[in-house]
Amino acid sequence: MKRSILSKTAPAVFIAVAAFASFAGAETFVEGLRLIGGNPDNKFFYKPGEKMTFVIKASDPALVPEDAKITWRRTGDDGKTETGEFPSRTEGVVETSIDSPGFVHVQAWIKDAALQTIVCYSNGVNVQKAEFDGGAGASPDELEQAVPPPADFDAFWAARRAELDAVPLNSEIKELPSPNPAEFRLFQVRTDCAGPRPMTGYMTMPADASPSKRYPARAWFDGYSYNVPAPSTSHLGGWINLHVFAHGYELGRDKAYYDEFGKSARKNGPLYAFDHEENSDPKTAYFMGMTFRVMRAFDFLKSLPEWDGTGLRADGGSQGGLQTMWAASLVPGLTYAEPVVTWCCDLGGITAGRIGGWRPGYQPALDYFDPVNHARHVPAGCYVNISRAGLGDYTCPPSGLAVLYNNLKCRKRIAWFQGSTHGYVPPSPAVQVIEAPAALQGTTK
Repeated sequence: MKRSILSKTAPAVFIAVAAFASFAGAETFVEGLRLIGGNPDNKFFYKPGEKMTFVIKASDPALVPEDAKITWRRTGDDGKTETGEFPSRTEGVVETSIDSPGFVHVQAWIKDAALQTIVCYSNGVNVQKAEFDGGAGASPDELEQAVPPPADFDAFWAARRAELDAVPLNSEIKELPSPNPAEFRLFQVRTDCAGPRPMTGYMTMPADASPSKRYPARAWFDGYSYNVPAPSTSHLGGWINLHVFAHGYELGRDKAYYDEFGKSARKNGPLYAFDHEENSDPKTAYFMGMTFRVMRAFDFLKSLPEWDGTGLRADGGSQGGLQTMWAASLVPGLTYAEPVVTWCCDLGGITAGRIGGWRPGYQPALDYFDPVNHARHVPAGCYVNISRAGLGDYTCPPSGLAVLYNNLKCRKRIAWFQGSTHGYVPPSPAVQVIEAPAALQGTTK
């Protein structure tokens, strides 16, 4: 196993700030103030029981109000919580440990006299606050999934593949005006699919693509969202690109259609895929239809005469990372997968006391969709590049991403970012890359 620091010039401490939130107007505002946090020597990983050290300080002590203070909280996969505080104009050190393989989550805030986190930026609608959100791990390479894979995992997915194969492809491809016709053509795609809805998406294709000038193909997937679909305006050069929509809704419809569709998708609450009753059976889970559409997307791409017959790529972040891992496991011939901050990893981890993150409540039926189980089935010919895993991301907790990486038996890479939450990466972050076997840099297909 090879370890390396991605940015050798990254400082031992670095700026980290929170994601945007609604501005209530009552907080203390100090423009330009940041909270800096990190590990000496960029050491992210330790042995169980070994002392972990975090150094935390204000970016400019002179900007901090005299009556302010820095408060911190440590939680972790061991279920323990520690808290503390120190004067905000001094450099504070937080020391902790965890006795078994797992992660600790360290958060810190600059608080004013009213114990509200100080605001460092506001545009009148959104705010940015002076806080640090990071963590560290103990022997993450020893982490194992908390719940074993379903005994019939292979048989289940073989049956679903047969179910999909029984549905003819029946693709409809409609060319649309391209925003850059010299570079790429734009298409609206609909393909029949198993499950409740078709596979739909927008495709871009190099302008000169033809049966005699063929290109590799890529499908990319969105994070958790329910947005009115819009035609793609960007294009990854040298690839046929298919932007696959998770929900299988029709394209080019009016707002009333999408409003009504959204209500049906979220029939038992404000969120899709979180329905406890649906998730009690893998065949009725919302993820089932999504998985069919992932597989069908590649059936479609493979059918194109412009495809070069060799290069197949999947990528996406969060929910898109989840879908990317389904593709890596279930699509024969996939050569490259890039799941970023992958959602729903090690769903059963909460049964072992690990921090669970934001995701559907655990049920055994969801094990069929868990990326850590699909990781075991990624063939050796596929390169999986987990290009960002945030040590402060507790939407998709680090323990699950560590298990995901550990379960992969193919060529693989993971990049750990200190101070990174689910949607935020600090400027000039400290990053540690782990890869096995030695990576072939620049390979994308």
